Amino acid sequence: MPPTRKQDQKSTIGRREPPHGLRAVKGVRLYESVLEALRTFVEEGHVKPGEAFPGQRTIETQLHVSRPVLREAFRILESYGVVQTRPGGGRFLVHSRFSDVDTFRRNKLANSEQTLRALWDAREAVECRAAELAAVNRTESQLRAIERPIAMIGKVSSEEYREADFNLEFHLAIAEASGNRFLKHIINGLIVDFRKLDFKHLLPAAQWDDLQGVHQATYDAIRDRDPTRAAIATRDHFAELRNSLVIARTASGSRQASRGSRRKTSTG
Repeated sequence: MPPTRKQDQKSTIGRREPPHGLRAVKGVRLYESVLEALRTFVEEGHVKPGEAFPGQRTIETQLHVSRPVLREAFRILESYGVVQTRPGGGRFLVHSRFSDVDTFRRNKLANSEQTLRALWDAREAVECRAAELAAVNRTESQLRAIERPIAMIGKVSSEEYREADFNLEFHLAIAEASGNRFLKHIINGLIVDFRKLDFKHLLPAAQWDDLQGVHQATYDAIRDRDPTRAAIATRDHFAELRNSLVIARTASGSRQASRGSRRKTSTG
């Protein structure tokens, strides 16, 4: 979507900027669209290694995205050494070997998988017990707190749901309802470590969204005050999480093979 005349007057992107150097982005997961837009911007030669990207406000205006979305995209680029941020000096392109979004995600997922599995093992052990206790001890207000993240599905966009961390809110609400302050403390600590891995951005958006539906069975069991079902549903949830890594890895391999086949066809 080209900038309007008013936007065009407010945002100049540099000496080599064509009229539509950066294009407004859209999609389920905005930061990935921003990565693709920035990759195109680099490939078209609007910024070269050693040069600074346009200012943050300029990019926000041209791409029609919020500051947190843009910050997330640049954070990923920094983690792979593509971009360097200099205090007070802006963001600079280090090199132009700019991978596509699937490659970024695939590499980050591979680097995080062992830690993710270890965290899920620990979380499963304590969260199954927390779910059992919540089914016995929860109050009506605590049950509403557990239900709230589920109720938000469909009320907000997938992007908003993911960025608001409703998924982790669900798990923390169960820890609170367990009535055991030590379990709550342990689960809080594990979730702090889990957040650092940024799992919600490691899976394809549609796959991550599908995982949110598995919370319903745990909620139903806690609502019905059935501790055995609550533990089983929680255990099943962690099994689904582990399986999501296998699915993501298989899908990523298929996309790589498809791209390789297309390259051979075009050059053969």
